[in-house]
Amino acid sequence: MLRAIMTITILLFAVGPALANNVAISSMSLLTRDTSDGTQANHTRDIQFTVSWENSWCMTGAACAGAVTKPDANWDAVWVFAKYAVNTGGVWGDWTHCTLATSGHTEPAGSQIVSPADGKGVFIYKDAVGAGTSTFTNTAIRWRYGADGVADADLVRVRVFAIEMVYIPQGGFYAGDHATGIASFKQGTADTDPWAIGSEDAITTTNTASDGYYYVSNSQTGEAASGDVFEIPADFPKGYNDFYIMKYELSQGQWRDFLNTLTQAQQDTYTAATLTDEDDANTYVMVVEDQTAVAYRQTIKAGPNPADGEPYTFGCDLDDDDVLDEANDGEWIAMNDLSWGDLAGFADWVALRPFTELEFEKAARGPLWPVADEYVWASTSATNTTAVDGNVGLTSELPSSATMNVLYLAGFSGPIRTGAFARSTGGLTRALAGASYYGVMELSGNLWERTVTVGNAVGNAIGRAFTGIHGDGSLATAPANWPLASDADGSGFRGSSWNSGLVRIRVSDRYYAALVSAARSNTIGLRCARTAP
Repeated sequence: MLRAIMTITILLFAVGPALANNVAISSMSLLTRDTSDGTQANHTRDIQFTVSWENSWCMTGAACAGAVTKPDANWDAVWVFAKYAVNTGGVWGDWTHCTLATSGHTEPAGSQIVSPADGKGVFIYKDAVGAGTSTFTNTAIRWRYGADGVADADLVRVRVFAIEMVYIPQGGFYAGDHATGIASFKQGTADTDPWAIGSEDAITTTNTASDGYYYVSNSQTGEAASGDVFEIPADFPKGYNDFYIMKYELSQGQWRDFLNTLTQAQQDTYTAATLTDEDDANTYVMVVEDQTAVAYRQTIKAGPNPADGEPYTFGCDLDDDDVLDEANDGEWIAMNDLSWGDLAGFADWVALRPFTELEFEKAARGPLWPVADEYVWASTSATNTTAVDGNVGLTSELPSSATMNVLYLAGFSGPIRTGAFARSTGGLTRALAGASYYGVMELSGNLWERTVTVGNAVGNAIGRAFTGIHGDGSLATAPANWPLASDADGSGFRGSSWNSGLVRIRVSDRYYAALVSAARSNTIGLRCARTAP
């Protein structure tokens, strides 16, 4: 028989008290296995649980029900996937991604489960117009354990993960802000209208006076020059087709959960410390070797030294008392001190992908005609965060004033909690929440977004070779055509951070859009996407 030990690991996000998402998976169990097919590879078992998250919405019922796709369709969802480990001779093996069936899942009333063809996870969301907390009891996803090489009699343990996402519908949009942002896209040398993206067809940049796709350069090393002519291939995701993007930047608790499923050798890759020395207990591992104090609100700390060669257990420790993962230890703070390689590894592990700078503008602005100098919330006004309230490090951490809607230079040193601007006070609006057209949070400020650039120099099309392939849940092999983790060529930065000036938080500002940097920084965060199934 298939025996299992069920454990729960939840990639948690949080927003304000009344509008908190608090995604949670509970009441997990393994249901009766199905071995009716005589082929072992076709044996399955359902993983049952309750999934719940607050601040959930569906704005277009027919689209939520999967009947149509509309330019104004909008909903949030959770990306749910699972990992398993097998016990052999009393020793637990490495965590491995579960292969899920593409049908046969159990959808509780009011929900819909949509399965991508690769079986790496499912999207769960409302099936009708509505807003508020979504709680779906007795949800079940079908695990094809036989296809994963697990035998009926194996002792296994399973972890289920959930990440909140926002659906970005198919449709045209504009990229650029009438040449007010540095190096923003425009149609010609004398035409400051933005690029019009009306399909996923290939785009050839032009060097004309108007009515084209004129590339504007900020002259980063390896970047195309202004007016260069090159092709953005049809397979490069331009934001016209529908996709999902993480609702919030990655939190420190999520990164902790990621590290805690890796081998020690893998942990060594995704931390700044040399963990193979096994002397890093009670040090902050994401900054530099032997970091002993919180720096720029980076809270990830190593637990006790493990047995020789065994993985560490990490936790958050904002208050630096060596007691990990207390309520005020900052696991809700946006994760910083990351690199392009960190993003690539995490995206691969969760079976998501990076997103492009054109998808960034679509997620931010939606189908609206751009406004000169605008920020993500469709306004040219911004109120910076200078302090947080008294709930420092808690799931309820908020800006100290209800009018603050972004964090940029002259605020405080380090990122704020993910979703902190979506609070219930002050008559919440898109502007007060700092929210994008579709409800994506913190696309401006807090931490830099890493994107795939269109702006590599002619003859170096590494970024433009990106085709949107998803990660496979394993760190063994890098997905094809992603900018390389080793040098980050083909990637760039959009959206700004807590340590950048006000002009950098403009939607279409491309100051660092083609900057090649493989280094970790306390100003860099992480967000992933997935092409809609």
